[in-house]
Order: sequence, then C-alpha cells, then structure tokens
Amino acid sequence: MFDDSFKHRWWHAAIWILLVGSGLLRLFVWAPGGSSLSEPVGIALSLTSAGFAVLAVAQSVAGWRADLVEGRRRLRPLVVGGVAAYITIIAIAEIKLRGRPAPLAASAMNAAGLATIQSS
Repeated sequence: MFDDSFKHRWWHAAIWILLVGSGLLRLFVWAPGGSSLSEPVGIALSLTSAGFAVLAVAQSVAGWRADLVEGRRRLRPLVVGGVAAYITIIAIAEIKLRGRPAPLAASAMNAAGLATIQSS
C-alpha cells in the first residue's frame, strides 16, 4: 500500500495459493474430519497473519521518510499500526480459542473493529 515501487512476483501468488489452500483444507476437510493437522495448521495460519502485520509495519517505517505525499505520511502510522494491532489481536485470540467459538463480547468487538477499519 505504501510502496510505490512494489511489483507482483510469481512467488507472491504461490504464497497466496498455499495460504488459501491450507485454510480451505483446514476448514472443509481437516477440522470436520478431526484430523490432527487441523490445529497446527490453524496456529500456523494465525502466526502467518501476525507475521504479515509485522512486515507491514516494517515496510511502513522503512519508507516513511521517502514518502513525499504529506497526507499519506501522516496517515501511514495510524492505518498500518491500527490494522497491524487488530490483526495481531485476532491472531492471538484465534490461537487461544483453538477452534472454540468466541464469546459474544469478542464477536461484537471484532465486528466493531472491522466496521472501524472499513470506514477508514
């Protein structure tokens, strides 16, 4: 989002296919079937989300001084920091819950967080 020189590479698609494929297998095959792969794959996917959040923050900080668009420079820490914090909180909650349903209050907070991000 904040890297003007970013170019899609073939391996970006490969990583995306691997993550989406793993998530779909976990959701539709491993979890319903009670496979022992379900929990470790779920934890790995949650940690991957948190890892992407860390990478987004690193990219945002790395390119902050070079960004010549003042409005984008001011907005950068709020958007990236807020979304990274939100992703990390969700990843931690997913790991702690390990497939159990979230409490209603957590679901309401998640919906509020999504609405806040969407309106930004």
